[in-house]
Amino acid sequence: MNKKIFFKSLFFVILIQKFSSVEAQLKSLQISYIEDFTFSQTKDTFNIITNNQYCLYSNVVNPQKKGNITEDDIDKLSFSVTIEIEKYILRFIDEPVIYSKEYFFDKKPIWVNDTLNIVWELIDETKIIQGYTCKKAVCNFKGRKYIAWFTPDIPVNAGPWKLSGLPGLIVEVKDIDKKVHFLMIAIKEVNAPTLDKTDYKKLKLVKWTDYKKIWNSKYENFNKFLSNSIQKEGATISVNTQIELLEKSLLANEK
Repeated sequence: MNKKIFFKSLFFVILIQKFSSVEAQLKSLQISYIEDFTFSQTKDTFNIITNNQYCLYSNVVNPQKKGNITEDDIDKLSFSVTIEIEKYILRFIDEPVIYSKEYFFDKKPIWVNDTLNIVWELIDETKIIQGYTCKKAVCNFKGRKYIAWFTPDIPVNAGPWKLSGLPGLIVEVKDIDKKVHFLMIAIKEVNAPTLDKTDYKKLKLVKWTDYKKIWNSKYENFNKFLSNSIQKEGATISVNTQIELLEKSLLANEK
């Protein structure tokens, strides 16, 4: 059986098959990706679980540093600003809303809901990636322009991070500045628990536009804290606290 027939058959099994048990399970696909961000010099691995109910992104390796950044860290000026956090982005298949845990140097996350509105332009171009015949699409999203390659051979509406909305799994995606790169490295069938949408609607949710204001306020306070901590020691170093984010539109001066 070739890949195209196998995954199309599996997709229809996912749509109709549910398991009756104390904790209901869904036939799902677990898709692993490498994410490579040259702007922050980080390279991580994460999984997507996707089925006929939801698509869930989560990290499978931990970044470098645990816990909150403290004044001791500031004084030493030797800490990594990569915090050990749980990456969690959930989208239910029947609605264009995502629920995500967002952090800013804190262990306690802010739950953010955001309505996705990705407008893809399909390009008449194909390429073989990881053994799959892929088609090209481009979009502008969260401050970056992306070129994605998706395969209709795996007909699921899923992709890395918050990227989705194409008629097939996104296998690879890059931004045009070559600072962001996602690549699928593995795929397998798994069982996953069902999720109750009402549980997420009961959370203390913050709209993305409001979260942007919160994030920029905390970022400004962090800059002040950093500068004041250095000045307390009588140092005269100039500190550059400019950063680049995956989600560029989060910054106050970006749309």
